Amino acid sequence: MKRLILPTIVSALVLTGCSSTQQNQIVKDISNSTIDAVFGGSSSSTDNAVTDTRSTKKTAFYITEATVHSPDFGRVSVSKAKNPKGLTEVKIGKSIHLDSGGELGATMYLYPITSEGYIVDKPETFHRMSHLAVVNSGRYYVKAEASGNSLYASGYVDIERGVTNKVNLSFE
Repeated sequence: MKRLILPTIVSALVLTGCSSTQQNQIVKDISNSTIDAVFGGSSSSTDNAVTDTRSTKKTAFYITEATVHSPDFGRVSVSKAKNPKGLTEVKIGKSIHLDSGGELGATMYLYPITSEGYIVDKPETFHRMSHLAVVNSGRYYVKAEASGNSLYASGYVDIERGVTNKVNLSFE
């Protein structure tokens, strides 16, 4: 019995720095080895659980394709300003590098989303930072690329009626 207490204490100390997925795997391994030690059996089991992994493979990202990317790149938000005409307008607001905070030029495609949740392949395009467009209010999917860089931003935005909606882009 004393042989089991020491490994249990050591494993408890080891688990404090692990993620929940790692903790589950360690607990399973310890349980299996303890059972094998007590009953003298040796069994091999395979665990088909999916673990948290990251890929180094580059994902193709084209702002001209009407597709939703998951996970999104960078950050996209909207700030609103009153306009004297009362029109629903959209323009690029701030365009910055997410890591350094430096300003960047940008090209943005604004894809409408239907009430059923489908992306429409007729985007409003913004090739200049000063471009201002009148659009319908509603939900849109933004895909943007920093000028001269391989930095991207994507995400959903809600365009409000009767104001100037400034789409703020943080590229990564």
